[in-house]
Amino acid sequence: MFADPVIGKDFFNRGEMLHLLFKRASSLRQGYRQNVAILGPELIGKSSLLQHFMLQFDDPGVVVVYVELRPRETFQEFTSRFVTIFLHAFLKRLGIDLEGKGGEQKYLQAFHRWAPITASWLKGSLEQRRKSEPTKSFITLLELPSRTWNETGKCFILMLDEFDKLLGFDIEEPFAHLGRQIMVQKETMYLLASSQIQISRRILQQRLSLLFGRFEIVTLEPFTGGEAMEYLEKRWGLASLDPGVKQFLVFLSGGHPFYLNVLGQHLSTCPSTDLKSPLEHVIFVLEKVLFNAQGILCQYFTMLLHRLASLDHRSSESALIVQALSRRTCPSQEIRHLFKESKDIQKKLAKLLDAGILSKSGIFYRVADRLFAFWLKSCFERKADSLAGNIAQQSFDFRTETEETVKHFMEQSQKRVDEKISTLFSCFKGELVEIDQKRHRLPRFSGVSLLNGKTEHALIVGHKDNGVWVSSFFEREIQEEDIFNFLKQCEQMNRPIHQRVLIPLLGISQNARLLAKKEKLWTWELGSVNMLLDIYHQGPILTAGEKHG
Repeated sequence: MFADPVIGKDFFNRGEMLHLLFKRASSLRQGYRQNVAILGPELIGKSSLLQHFMLQFDDPGVVVVYVELRPRETFQEFTSRFVTIFLHAFLKRLGIDLEGKGGEQKYLQAFHRWAPITASWLKGSLEQRRKSEPTKSFITLLELPSRTWNETGKCFILMLDEFDKLLGFDIEEPFAHLGRQIMVQKETMYLLASSQIQISRRILQQRLSLLFGRFEIVTLEPFTGGEAMEYLEKRWGLASLDPGVKQFLVFLSGGHPFYLNVLGQHLSTCPSTDLKSPLEHVIFVLEKVLFNAQGILCQYFTMLLHRLASLDHRSSESALIVQALSRRTCPSQEIRHLFKESKDIQKKLAKLLDAGILSKSGIFYRVADRLFAFWLKSCFERKADSLAGNIAQQSFDFRTETEETVKHFMEQSQKRVDEKISTLFSCFKGELVEIDQKRHRLPRFSGVSLLNGKTEHALIVGHKDNGVWVSSFFEREIQEEDIFNFLKQCEQMNRPIHQRVLIPLLGISQNARLLAKKEKLWTWELGSVNMLLDIYHQGPILTAGEKHG
């Protein structure tokens, strides 16, 4: 609805994911079948990845079938589309392209020449069951690859995009039937994708955790900082745009390809002379796509807001929760206080987490999508709360606030890393957070100091009770030698050490990671540090490898 899949020469990055898909697909005809599930937020590029792979993969013995499950589609419509797509893909692999030359019946006639037994079975089964027995019709669809393979020897890769939507059909236990077929169809590789990350993960772990068909679950992430910068520069010719402004756009967008594409496309129309003094033009673009009702991002976020209404039967409480969290990250106790009249606030929070609207770390909740949060606070609420209803004044206020936001971000980005981390340590007040899927209680320091030490890396020391927390950060990949040097520095402390924290801003080697684990060091990688900085309303630490989501 808002973006077509990007394939061919416009497809960008995702090399590791493509390599994985090619590796798994190439193993299929060698007798090794590994199913894959790709999870990721809406418009992150899952469909682009699948369709680009389908365009590039060329094995005469393998038929790739891509079927997207669409919202508001009836099961009868889905069945007819599935059959037509399947037969079209099979015939096209044989060099026969009937596109635009008839519907399902035309394809069945052509298919009959190559697989007469399967074609006759399919036609009879669908005519008998399509209208009255959706569950049996669904099983027929699932049996189609195996029956075709038995008759033709062609293997299949069956892609089901947004596969969780099978739950919306009047089918009894769709994933129980899917699981049974997956276990016996060794000649068919299943490639599933979904934007409903939590729901789909539960389906895969609870209903499709199969003895002979277990799924390899991978998550499609936003672009890293370096990838996003490269995308703006190479795809949209913005190499001359001020680096600080580009960093802000990457941060605000969370590295999300769809948002970067919209921003890059609009900025690319700017004369090169404007890019040398870009702030005014960038603010104009943000106003055009976010604030104006006709802007594509404004329309997309308005749709998301309406979608929140479906989570509540009679109230708009879910939307109000998200609006409150768009202003600041909140601990669960504060949310319960804000909505103390609500009797089921925890259920609503759980639904918002399931829908991917909120994310949670320990006791803290925040809006998962930074740009959506910005739109709610700076655009939607500004229009909704304006007493005068003067759109010109609202636009002026938006531009003024956005300019202040950009300037504040650029000031924060100039701060030294040791200053950022020291300030972060000073914010801790004993809260519960989640880092690397483990919960930790943060300390409440009586003071934080910076020690230069005898090596190139400073120590950040947090004082607590009669002891200290000792931390050191590295602006390159950490090696074993760095661990040993850090341990020597810690030995020179004249107070008991409660906790030792390593902060590898550009990663850590495998051997160094194992050594850190052996020495019981707590490792905070860049994503975790920036998550903490966001919780405590501090600007991020920016590097080329940072995931900004």
